[in-house]
Amino acid sequence: MKNYKAVIFDFDGTLVDSDYIIVDSALKAGRNFGFSKKELSRIKLHFKENMGLNSEIIFKNILPSLKGRRLAEFDREFHRILIPRFNHTFPYVSKVMRYLEKRGIKLAICTSSPHRTARKKVRFAGLPSLFSVVLGKEEFPKPRPAPDGILKACKLMKVSPRETIYVGDTRFDLMSGKRAGCYTIAFRPKFLSMSRARPDATIRSWKNFPKTFARLNR
Repeated sequence: MKNYKAVIFDFDGTLVDSDYIIVDSALKAGRNFGFSKKELSRIKLHFKENMGLNSEIIFKNILPSLKGRRLAEFDREFHRILIPRFNHTFPYVSKVMRYLEKRGIKLAICTSSPHRTARKKVRFAGLPSLFSVVLGKEEFPKPRPAPDGILKACKLMKVSPRETIYVGDTRFDLMSGKRAGCYTIAFRPKFLSMSRARPDATIRSWKNFPKTFARLNR
């Protein structure tokens, strides 16, 4: 019998249905910056395959010519457009958070967004204020798929990774959870191969999470 004491969540694409608005916001920011049709096309074609990484790394991967100050300015413009659009979560997310809270489970968010941006996203999404930890990219030294962010969240919550469930939607999320030593759950995993991530379980709807959690803690 396991006794899981904490659940750490990715944010984008896991708690909030954000895939479309993320790509669309990147395209709008690109148009504001005068990107060529070829550059906009690269964003549209390749953004999803990089999801799970922080946005500056994604833009570097897609548009190698975007660097330095211009990269930082573009990333700020992207987030300026994006954040107000985080206005709804996936169905049943709030119910799941309350279900876990009632059972004394500690909750955290670990995201590739900057900390300040992450806090704004949580607020705009209307999520309950139940998270004891919200970590952004600047709060851990190595980005995903390194486990640093998850390990720090565990440390702050005073739980071990073996007592922790990590939920994410991309291979980078699940790889970081595995490397940290958590039990990993893939939520509506992306079309990209999950073979390297090897999640312990998969759920297609948050409605299914309480049943999965109850089975694990039996």
